[in-house]
Amino acid sequence: MPHCFRPLRRSRFLIIKKGLVLLEWKYFPTPKILDPDIGTDTFPAFKTAYETYIDLHDALMGRHADELKNIITNYQPNGTPLDTAMHTLRKNLNGVINAAQSSYSNGPIEGINRKIKELKRACYDFSNQANMFTRVYQLIA
Repeated sequence: MPHCFRPLRRSRFLIIKKGLVLLEWKYFPTPKILDPDIGTDTFPAFKTAYETYIDLHDALMGRHADELKNIITNYQPNGTPLDTAMHTLRKNLNGVINAAQSSYSNGPIEGINRKIKELKRACYDFSNQANMFTRVYQLIA
């Protein structure tokens, strides 16, 4: 069980004994939580971070720039790792708002760069540069 879900271990076994299944383990390291209220009453910092994360995610995916700006600027640090992420988002607020408003993405370019780097790692060295460019063109074609 991952470290972040250790506090939920006892609750999970008690719930399974009662016949209610709230956690579904598809792949071992990342459980899918079917009931997000589990553990939030016991750990208020976790509850605050979880709710902030969900609000942030919904605002970003829904392209609600004003709501996103309010979430980032009104966030109060509470000693969780989310504080670091929110500080970074606040520092780069203009770029985050632009990314939420724009339909453009640098994802395809990042994917091509990843493929080229993997090619360079896998082949170590080419006999000449023309062979490398030929392989790159084959990758992205």
